[in-house]
Amino acid sequence: VNFNEPLSMLQRLTEDLEYHELLDRAAKCESSLEQLCYVAAFSVSSYSTTVHRTAKPFNPLLGETYELDRLEDYGYRSLCEQNAYTPLAGPGLSNQMVKNRETGTAYSKCGWSCT
Repeated sequence: VNFNEPLSMLQRLTEDLEYHELLDRAAKCESSLEQLCYVAAFSVSSYSTTVHRTAKPFNPLLGETYELDRLEDYGYRSLCEQNAYTPLAGPGLSNQMVKNRETGTAYSKCGWSCT
């Protein structure tokens, strides 16, 4: 009997970036209503694969990292690290940093500031 998917929660968090171009389009919009529509579409896009997900991913180990480098083909790089003992129990426990190819800036996907 299999209880877990063959990937960790850090990999699953990175899947949320699949439709990142919606945020790029939102940033270029003049209309705030159109921006809101793109951001809302990005927010619900992470649910596009949940109908096929019947198992939970593995909980990441403390200090576990995951890197997804899509700079050449999609223009972003994602670095994730589990930095607390309790996985996904509160804010700040699992950070994901994304680097933009065009601006060279790095920011946290979850809203915390990274340097």
